[in-house]
Amino acid sequence: RDASFNELNFLEKARETYEQVVTAFHKGELDGVKERLGERVYASFAEAIAARAEAPRDTLSFVEPPKADIDAIEFKDDTAQVRVRFLSELAYETPDADGGKPLTLYRRAAEYWTFQRAYKGAAGPWTLVRVEAAKA
Repeated sequence: RDASFNELNFLEKARETYEQVVTAFHKGELDGVKERLGERVYASFAEAIAARAEAPRDTLSFVEPPKADIDAIEFKDDTAQVRVRFLSELAYETPDADGGKPLTLYRRAAEYWTFQRAYKGAAGPWTLVRVEAAKA
């Protein structure tokens, strides 16, 4: 076990990362969050963005800060993995073509995000290595 691991600090950083990555993915702009993503997650997200017919016209916002809870912590060899369950409500606002009131759709999301880092020697940053659907 890593004595320097602080669950509250970790969850706050994980929540910030979640909001930033979800927003970046929606916009199709991963460059600003690339260092927080493991290679496979980055490749998967980049592939999904490239498959879009066009950039999204709507804007995304969080109705309130996402809820985050640690689901599992695993220390194996020199690697730590923390699985976090996120629950969020997202608002997608699409501008009206005629300049009227925008259309807003709300969607709830429940996901498990697994973060990983080396903890022996020079500990590196936490990176997102897996995303899975969760039940709300």
